[in-house]
Amino acid sequence: MKSIIIGSVFFISLSGCNVSNTDKTPPLDLPALKGKIKLDIPAQSAAWEIFGTPEYKGGVPGPTDLQTLVAEIELTRSNSKLDLPMAGEIFVAPESAREWLSPDFKELMKRTRNSKEDMGRKHGCFKYETTITASGRAVSGFVCVASNKALLYLTLDQR
Repeated sequence: MKSIIIGSVFFISLSGCNVSNTDKTPPLDLPALKGKIKLDIPAQSAAWEIFGTPEYKGGVPGPTDLQTLVAEIELTRSNSKLDLPMAGEIFVAPESAREWLSPDFKELMKRTRNSKEDMGRKHGCFKYETTITASGRAVSGFVCVASNKALLYLTLDQR
């Protein structure tokens, strides 16, 4: 009986927790982004977020299949041209359409979510490969450029 009461209190306390950050805009923090990954894009500012799939929405956390980084970068030059090859097929995590993204980038992430898309041929995006700053481990994804902004999408970890 005592264990049932303790278990009930534990469950009720967890159900009241909500740590979701989907409605908050991440701070513009380019130095922190550069502290996570080596960034070779001419950037003057960046909003970014790392999230897991499936995304943790409160309660007891479960295992994640992917860790993804999504960033919206303000470029130092308008209409910056990146000297990168066109992206190929890349899996886009279902949670990628972050609420804080600008409308065009958010719509792109909604249209491509939970699918393997040829991001170069279909959407004009470029292949982007870099390393994680702390470990030096290689990661890859894509970058899409529109006017003076770039959408950066990287798969940091796959299980």
